[in-house]
Amino acid sequence: MNGSVLVVGGGIAGRAVARALARHGLGCTVVERRESVGRGMGVNLPGNAVRALTELGVPHQMLSRGVPVQRREYRNGGGRLLFAVDDEHFWRDVGRPICVRHGDLLELLALPETATLEHAGAVTARPTPAGVEVELDGAPSPRHVDLVIGADGVHSAMRDAVAVDALRPSSMTGSCWRFVGDDPGVDCWTAWSGRDATFLLIPVEEGRVYGYAARTRGGDAGSGRSWLAHAAEGFPEPVAAAVAQALQGGELHHGRVDEVRLEHWYSGRLVLIGDAAHATGPVWAQGVAMALEDALVLGELLARTPAERWSGVGHEFERLRRPRVEHVRSATGTMSRLAALPGWLRDISAPVLGPKSYRAAYAPLRRPVAFS
Repeated sequence: MNGSVLVVGGGIAGRAVARALARHGLGCTVVERRESVGRGMGVNLPGNAVRALTELGVPHQMLSRGVPVQRREYRNGGGRLLFAVDDEHFWRDVGRPICVRHGDLLELLALPETATLEHAGAVTARPTPAGVEVELDGAPSPRHVDLVIGADGVHSAMRDAVAVDALRPSSMTGSCWRFVGDDPGVDCWTAWSGRDATFLLIPVEEGRVYGYAARTRGGDAGSGRSWLAHAAEGFPEPVAAAVAQALQGGELHHGRVDEVRLEHWYSGRLVLIGDAAHATGPVWAQGVAMALEDALVLGELLARTPAERWSGVGHEFERLRRPRVEHVRSATGTMSRLAALPGWLRDISAPVLGPKSYRAAYAPLRRPVAFS
């Protein structure tokens, strides 16, 4: 007899794990706070993320509403090309990288028929020897389930049952600006790193570009729009034009960039996945990819393990997933240290260290996910 599974969080990680369970004929209940979401910002999906989406039943042709990421260019603040990477060639036989709107990705990851969606303003969970006791805001009484999956993001409420004080600012930047606006003529993934600020622009849909702006060597990007305008001064025209348009009428968002460090990702039959377990700075765009891979592995483990033995699933899940996550974390630290170099030294080092760091970060991720 199948056990009962409650997934807390109806975002990318939560929908992915619901689909992963459905692949094996397992159902679940998904609890989400929001009734609906907008289109959101852009999501950069490297090849391993696209491969995971395919395994979750999202045909690549359905991702056509996004824009393929064929090439990456890394430039200094003055616009000089430091190095470039053929992204599409690198990820050949794995998955074609794309950039897509967050809301579109959520639609593509629609919940399967085996999942039931509920809405609740707040959820608390307490692991017990026999399962997990869950309280939903507004519910008359607690419910008992055999396993809870915390897929509720970097500010996870489910993480309170596992550890406290797990959040810390990213070593790359403490906060950032993200925006979507008119495309100023950018034809590929392009990053510009100046002395104090770094900008990234990626085509995300026809005539639109997704932008990211942060401090180059750590610290916070100011929360006022004046910081964004001031930071773009002196950068080449594509950056200046994209920022000006975003400030005038584009979609803008300022937020923290936090990382999550946990000794363990589970407590009894409560298991954390994605950013709730191991959020890392966005250097290599692996947040979504790791969440999708987490979902595939956890779905497989629950399917092949009798429900009465699910108390050991968290340990096995972490054993399989932590090496890959720690690799991404290490690669993020390497690139953060390169970005923190003085500008003149960074410009000299980047043509050699940049491609090397790219290959070191992504080559292991070309390998399939481990299920045993």
